[in-house]
Amino acid sequence: MQPKKSKFKKIFKWIILLLLLLIVVIIIIINFFPSKTEFVKIPIPEPKVSVTKQWQDPQGQPMIEKNYIFYGLNGLGYYQKELEKEQQKKIKDQNSNEIILLKHRLQTQKEPTDILDFVKQPFGHWYIFSYEISSISITFEKNILESLLANYISEFSTDEDGRSFSFSYKGPQYLLETDQDYFIGVAYLPFDPNDQLFLRKKYQLHFNPKRNTLSVYTDKFNTK
Repeated sequence: MQPKKSKFKKIFKWIILLLLLLIVVIIIIINFFPSKTEFVKIPIPEPKVSVTKQWQDPQGQPMIEKNYIFYGLNGLGYYQKELEKEQQKKIKDQNSNEIILLKHRLQTQKEPTDILDFVKQPFGHWYIFSYEISSISITFEKNILESLLANYISEFSTDEDGRSFSFSYKGPQYLLETDQDYFIGVAYLPFDPNDQLFLRKKYQLHFNPKRNTLSVYTDKFNTK
């Protein structure tokens, strides 16, 4: 009986050791992979823009109806990237007016510094980090009091999977041909890495129809 007990104890010890080793491996995997995933920058697809109708109002002013589908906040970091691209060109090919404009917007239109990294990813990847599959459905809210475009843009909508954000514009064509970031509403975005699901902060949502960008800033620009 004694040899059997001794053998059983050895087997039991090995089982315990293997279980402990397995737990350690699982902990390492859990801690290692999320940290790697957070730093993988996934490109945001280009927005889909389509013209539905064009006409003239009774006063002869050109009017237009356009649909916009965005797959992420593609305006975040946009001006910095455009400035770098312009400055990398040969001096003779650089657009000095564009460089002045880009620098001015970087100085005056401040992006939030406390939003989480995953907010800079395509909408379809937000849920991977925030554990909220259709997070953008409750993120954006149209402003009807201060937005210059409030009377011309439809209510915001998202697809069922929360992978795209869309609205339509129906109004004067000249507004869409102006290179401005129009304030159109607010964005409630997570900023605390320890509570990505419930803690949200309000930022100012902007739309630039000339550059087809959707951005958030700390202040409102081009309002009524």
